[in-house]
Amino acid sequence: AQASRNPRREVGVLEPEPKSAPAPSSPHPLQPVLSMTLAQPVSQDAGLALLALGDWGGDGDDHPTTHDQIKVGHAMAAEQKKLSARGTLLLGDNFYYDGVTSNTSFRFQKTFEEVYPRSAFGDMQFHVIAGNHDHHGSANAQVQYRSSVNRWSFP
Repeated sequence: AQASRNPRREVGVLEPEPKSAPAPSSPHPLQPVLSMTLAQPVSQDAGLALLALGDWGGDGDDHPTTHDQIKVGHAMAAEQKKLSARGTLLLGDNFYYDGVTSNTSFRFQKTFEEVYPRSAFGDMQFHVIAGNHDHHGSANAQVQYRSSVNRWSFP
């Protein structure tokens, strides 16, 4: 007898957004260079939905949060509700430019908790990995970080 096979079901295809007029130049060195959107919506029965974000960690200790980061946080909260996303993958460079040195750094509050608040994201888990800027400080401090709600999960 032949073993039954589960066909792989494609739920969406990423395509580059169409180019429009060039964006005005900005003095901010962390401008995105590529933006992607789903070509077709993900159906509600598509399984596990996650959000993903990298290179998100403010603009240094003097500016721990950026205006663009706040706008992205609002957009992510809306998408999380639409998709019923069950988690977010934080893909590194969580704290520009030199990471954090302690699990009690003010950057956890300013750069993470205030931008991705429980009031907007509920108890959704943020699964974290370190990027190169995070290793300029102590990646272990990020592993050890715990808040009162424990939404930050660094393996």
